[in-house]
Amino acid sequence: MATHAYALQLDAETPPLVEDIRRLWEVSARLLDLAPWTRIGESALFAVEPEPGRLFWGHVMGELGEVLRLQFYEGAAGYRLVQDLSLGRIEDSLDIFVRTLQIYVDFELPHEIEPPDKEAISLAGVHVRPGARIPVWRVARKNRLPWYPTAEEARLLASCLELSAAFLTDYLAPRSRHRGVFDRTGAAPKIHLNGSISSEPFPGDVPVIAPPPVDEPAAAKLAKLKKDARLTFELDCFAAPIPIGEPGRRDSIPHLAICMEPSFKAHRPLLEMDSDRGEQLVRCLSQTIEALGKRPKEVRVKSREDARLIAPFCERSGIPVLVVAILPAAVSFRTNLTEHIGRQRPTPA
Repeated sequence: MATHAYALQLDAETPPLVEDIRRLWEVSARLLDLAPWTRIGESALFAVEPEPGRLFWGHVMGELGEVLRLQFYEGAAGYRLVQDLSLGRIEDSLDIFVRTLQIYVDFELPHEIEPPDKEAISLAGVHVRPGARIPVWRVARKNRLPWYPTAEEARLLASCLELSAAFLTDYLAPRSRHRGVFDRTGAAPKIHLNGSISSEPFPGDVPVIAPPPVDEPAAAKLAKLKKDARLTFELDCFAAPIPIGEPGRRDSIPHLAICMEPSFKAHRPLLEMDSDRGEQLVRCLSQTIEALGKRPKEVRVKSREDARLIAPFCERSGIPVLVVAILPAAVSFRTNLTEHIGRQRPTPA
């Protein structure tokens, strides 16, 4: 008898024990019966502390009755991701997965369940009600697509769900002592590991990231190159439009940095996994200038943040930086790349 679930999908990691799946199933079944999405909106955030020193922001999804989910996002970056999603600030669906760790339970219809989940549930020996929605559990690590939970991740998710179930059960009770906790300004209810409840202030502004250190000899070398008054660059960095990975493994989402001429010629696109955005932008720009053997009259970026990150390098290299509303060449490159990849993908049967 197998003692672990998802063993084939997690052959290079530690898969969860069957006992971990039973624990996840039991608390998920409680939440499914509770059906919090029928009375709590997706904008109602709460915080949970599944381990000492770790904070996750959770919310209930399912107001429309299609996707039924409890999802948790780690840390201040997780809170800001939820806010950006609610305000429509996410430009690309893959950008959702490059911010922070996310763990969640989905309640799916029986015909939607994937074979590894069916096998895990079978190993756990739990009772599945005919026709009822079935919980499945996923983890999306930073810069990774959702995948099956390891043993450690399964226990982390179970703790988040158990704390949430206790709080939501009390909150939805007829005479709850927690009514109004979602109406507080600037804070959300926080469920501690010991079950106590307090208030957690919403995170403030995004911490300012320092520009990458300037390689002074390299910048001085570039500053000596001739400047081409007809040449401008568009510089951008975004989540690549297709994940990279092996079949049956946790797919990675690299970042693609590009340096473009307005004539729609791309120079040295760079794919990297976990590189700092500022470092990647500077590296892409530096390598492009070095390859061409000349400096552009200016570099155009789409945000003040990108301009700030590359400013020290550009100042040492004698290249002005201009913030513009749109980068037409970069947008064209990104669109064409996405369409090309789409044409290479086989059509689902």
